[in-house]
Amino acid sequence: MRDLLAAVCAGKIPREGVLDEHTSFRFHGVGFEFRCRGVGVEVDLGPDGRCDGFDAWRLSLFAEQSPELARSWPLARVEAGLEALLNAGVVHEPKWSPSPHLLYFVDGMKNGPAS
Repeated sequence: MRDLLAAVCAGKIPREGVLDEHTSFRFHGVGFEFRCRGVGVEVDLGPDGRCDGFDAWRLSLFAEQSPELARSWPLARVEAGLEALLNAGVVHEPKWSPSPHLLYFVDGMKNGPAS
């Protein structure tokens, strides 16, 4: 199945699991958390199973896992940086379902949802 969420709902992929001794995943809502060697990545899926969208909260969650990144990139600074990228036309917020809050790089917009 192309769409990860549809595969989870259909029981073709478990809601959570362990891939090896260092790697696990857990689906939730319209996304999932992937953990490898103690580092987590939080992902909300876009249309057609896209996983290249991002937002300030998820980026700051990732940064918080490293003391150096956490000091340099608190949530307010990440939000300001993304706002600057929006204003510069580097990223776009297309409001695509199922995660209308996600931003995407403009270069990747040609691969939007199937009509």
